[in-house]
Amino acid sequence: MFDMNLAAGIESIATLSAYLDPGSGSMILQVAIAGLLSSLFFLKSSFTFLKSKLAGIRDLR
Repeated sequence: MFDMNLAAGIESIATLSAYLDPGSGSMILQVAIAGLLSSLFFLKSSFTFLKSKLAGIRDLR
C-alpha cells in the first residue's frame, strides 16, 4: 500500500508544470542578492579581523 502511494506521489510530482509568478521570482532574486552581499560582507569582515590580528602579532616583535 505504501509503495503504491509513494509511486503515485512521485508520478504526480513529475507531471507538475513549473510556474513562477512575478512575486515569487522577485523574492528569489532578493534572497540571492542578499546572500551574495552578506557573504561578501562576511569575507571582508573576516579578512579585516585576520589582518588586524596579524598586525597585532607583528607589532609585538
